[in-house]
Order: sequence, then C-alpha cells, then structure tokens
Amino acid sequence: MLPPCSAWPSPDLRRQRLSAIVKECEGHSAEWWRDVPPNLGIAGKDLRRAIGGHPVSAAAHMAICAAFGMEPVCMFNGLSWPDASGTMFFVPPLSGPICWATLGAGVRVTRDLRGHSGRAAAEVAGVSVATVSRCENGRALSFDGLARLAAYVGQHPHAYTAPALLGRPGSTGNTHCNSLISQEAGHAD
Repeated sequence: MLPPCSAWPSPDLRRQRLSAIVKECEGHSAEWWRDVPPNLGIAGKDLRRAIGGHPVSAAAHMAICAAFGMEPVCMFNGLSWPDASGTMFFVPPLSGPICWATLGAGVRVTRDLRGHSGRAAAEVAGVSVATVSRCENGRALSFDGLARLAAYVGQHPHAYTAPALLGRPGSTGNTHCNSLISQEAGHAD
C-alpha cells in the first residue's frame, strides 16, 4: 500500500525528480530522441517540458515514470518495495491511457458508500470540490488530483489505465463510449 498522502512528495518535488530522471537522457543522440520516446508512448514535447521542470499531463507523467522504472506517486526507484510491515507492494502495470470515466465512477461509488458529500470527499482526498466534480464527470485531472482521488478510492493510479483501443478493428478509440463500433466497422444494419 502507498504511504499516506501526507507523506507524498509535493507536486513541485515530483516535477523536480521527474526533471532529474529525464535530464539523464539529454546526452543521447538525435536518433534516440526521434525513435525511443515515441516507442515508449511519450511525446517529445512532454519530455522537453519534464526536463525543464514544467508540469506535464497526468498521462505523460505516468508514461515517463513507467519508461524510466519509477513509481509515479512517491517517485520510488523501481516498481516494487516493502511496506511498513515488510510485505512487498507491487505497482500495477501501466496498461494504456487513463480511463477518466472509470476513476470518476469509482470516486462516485466510494463517496456514496461512505456517505460523503462532494465537499466531504474533497476534504478527505485533499483536493478541491471542483476537482471531485470534474473527476465524477470523466474529465482529465492533474497527476496530483488523479493520485489523491485514486487513493481515496483505495487504488493506485495505474489501476485506472486501460489497454489502448486504437488499432482494434472497429474501435473509435474513445474510451468513454464505443457505441459506434459496429457502424465504423461497416457492420451497420
């Protein structure tokens, strides 16, 4: 289990650590920069922003951490470590893009089960009420918001990633609604 949110590095410290990790790649050749990051699912602009210590999207943060073997919340080296009791904790694999609708549904169900209002859930999670609302409506969040609301539900942020749908025959690539799969695939009646 992850340490409590109060023990997590601040978003600024996360950006500094991410910058330090990515800066180690600055000496690579132009071919490396052209070929490797896209093969890891990381846009070059996201790597440049990370090198500069600027914020990147939650998806880019998680992809960069996965590519460099870092746990994205606490920024541990490696994807497993012992918790306080000595039990090994393993980070679930990053399986694809973040499925914001699934996180939103998880937050809503958890909130309902705990009898929390949106305001109470925000206070417990350490985010704003607006962030809880955006989440429940399937909107993208900052990495910090994603991590805090995933912790509120009791999951690691990687639990809210889904295998990429692009390339699957007939898929719209839209993780929110694939009701048009049959029409796109030419199977319309």
